[in-house]
Amino acid sequence: MNKIKVEINPDRVLGKRSELIYGQFIEHFHRQIYGGIFDPGHPLSDSEGFRTDVMH
Repeated sequence: MNKIKVEINPDRVLGKRSELIYGQFIEHFHRQIYGGIFDPGHPLSDSEGFRTDVMH
């Protein structure tokens, strides 16, 4: 078996990462979208109909 050595240098920064790369998977299944994150008639929905209690 080959051995591999990995060294991490926290002082060597190549650049910043985008905050937009983090997310989650959601699809049109049951009530994940309509009645879930999108519900224009819900009291906690914003002006575009997205639920503010389940989205950031």
